Amino acid sequence: MLAMLNTKDKILDTAIVLFAERGVGNCTIRDIADEVGIKAPSIYYFYKSKEALLEEIFDEFEYRFPQNRMTVKKILELARKSSVVETLSALFYTFGTGEDPDPVKTVKICKIVFSQQFENQRASQLWKEIYIEGSKQHIMDALNGLQMMGKIRRIDNDWAAYIIMAFLSQVFNEAMLYNQSARESEKRHNAVISLLVSAFANNVAP
Repeated sequence: MLAMLNTKDKILDTAIVLFAERGVGNCTIRDIADEVGIKAPSIYYFYKSKEALLEEIFDEFEYRFPQNRMTVKKILELARKSSVVETLSALFYTFGTGEDPDPVKTVKICKIVFSQQFENQRASQLWKEIYIEGSKQHIMDALNGLQMMGKIRRIDNDWAAYIIMAFLSQVFNEAMLYNQSARESEKRHNAVISLLVSAFANNVAP
């Protein structure tokens, strides 16, 4: 039973890597089987189709993406002992500050969902609800908490969250569309974070 579970996990992990690197439409069940080291028909014991594999990847996105964000509670705890700049930096970072043990894998999953949002209704819904609306609400909740603590001045949180998401989404979209390397993507992301933190810290510090 353990061997079967390991094989299923290996199939899923391999599909995530190949779908992210080549695109879902350019990857076949045989490609996945070859990478795993099994015969193609064996995959159908675990997944009825490539679409079933894709659905499980969507499930992974729904579960994993929120874990990549530092919770509002932890952001407010950080604010009690850190500067406004440090707190805003933690808030604006999208990946790697939460409880997800493998943020690199989650970035690959995000790339798959992003690429499928115009072809798959569920992918479109998940991207809108979890990445866009979920991230915006997370930022609004954190800003509201920081205001209540007196760490930042009162501002229009909805508009502020919209601006932040516009900047971060542009960087993320460029990384996905132009297949930027992890180093290049991180460099641009850090540059945007630095710009946002500087702008907000200068304008919202009490």
